[in-house]
Amino acid sequence: MFIATETYYGEQPISILLNDATWNRLKDTCFRGTNKALAGNFSKWHNHNEMFCKPENFIREQLLADADEAIKKHTRTNSFSIHFGEYIGWSSTENRGQHSAMWLEQFNINKRATGYRVKTDWQNILAPKTMILTIIYEVKYEDDQIVLIIRSMYPGPDIGELIGDVSALENIVFFDWNHPGEP
Repeated sequence: MFIATETYYGEQPISILLNDATWNRLKDTCFRGTNKALAGNFSKWHNHNEMFCKPENFIREQLLADADEAIKKHTRTNSFSIHFGEYIGWSSTENRGQHSAMWLEQFNINKRATGYRVKTDWQNILAPKTMILTIIYEVKYEDDQIVLIIRSMYPGPDIGELIGDVSALENIVFFDWNHPGEP
C-alpha cells in the first residue's frame, strides 16, 4: 500500500510504501489500540495513515530528509529515530543495567538473533513509556522513481540489526509484546 507519492528527489518521484506483510505484523505489535499500555505499542497513532498523512505530522518530512542522505550515500537499508516532546508509546526494550539477572530469561528473537527479556511472569516490571519513534526503511530504484519501503517502525530507540546476542551487543533487555507498560 502506498503512503505517499507526491514527493520528488530532484526530478525523480519518490513513493513511500508499506507492504501488506509489514502492515499485518505491525498491526499486531505496534498498532494495537492507543489505550493499550503494552510493550512496543503506540499510544499516539492508531495506524500508519495517522503517522504519515495527517498535516500536523512531520514524520514523512523527517523520513524524506533522512532518505536524502541515504540516497546520496547509496545506502540500501537505513534507520533513524525521531524524538518527540511527548510520549508516543511504550518501548519494547530498556537499558540492561536497570535489570537484575534474576528478572531475565534468554529467548530467540528470530532465527539469527537471541537476547534477554524480562520474564513474562514479572508483570510488576513495566515497559517504559517513550518519546522516541524508530523507522527502518529500504531504498529501491524502480524504473524512473525511488521507492522507500518501510520495513519496520516502533516506539523506542533504534536497537540495531537483529543478529547475534542483541542484548550483549546493544546493552539492552527486551519485553514480550504482551508485557504491560507504564501508566
